[in-house]
Amino acid sequence: MKKGVLLPDGRIACPVCRSTEHRLKRSAGAKVGLGVVALPLILAAPKRVKCLSCGELYQARAERTPVVRALPPPAPTLPVPAEPGTVTRTLRVTRSVAFPVCVDAVVQVRPDLTREQAKQLLKDSRKTPQVLLADAAVDEVNAAGAVLGQGKVVYDIV
Repeated sequence: MKKGVLLPDGRIACPVCRSTEHRLKRSAGAKVGLGVVALPLILAAPKRVKCLSCGELYQARAERTPVVRALPPPAPTLPVPAEPGTVTRTLRVTRSVAFPVCVDAVVQVRPDLTREQAKQLLKDSRKTPQVLLADAAVDEVNAAGAVLGQGKVVYDIV
């Protein structure tokens, strides 16, 4: 008989459908009983569980399953600045707050800024839009916008 699956939050789930809705069941021998002699064996017998979703019977004991954690997606890298004479754009930060994830995104786009300078730039952006990249290549501005978007920074491209 299959054993239940132990979820990370400590609940037991069905090994087939992973549902956590189940009803305790006992075997027919445990229900009828064999008298006083077999009473300790009946009480010690493992309980069976019936899944209410798929009807599978399994033991209430659970097997630990390894927790697989997904890695975060890699951040987009910024391209090398374009040659002179190419089309350029300006990236401005608008109405953003100085959360750590926002500060990290600004520092990733502009490595020359310190964390304190990036935090101040985000605070100033609440009043007026602040220029983050001026006259940069279109590809560079788009890549920087993708990095800022992952950091939940509100921006516009002019």
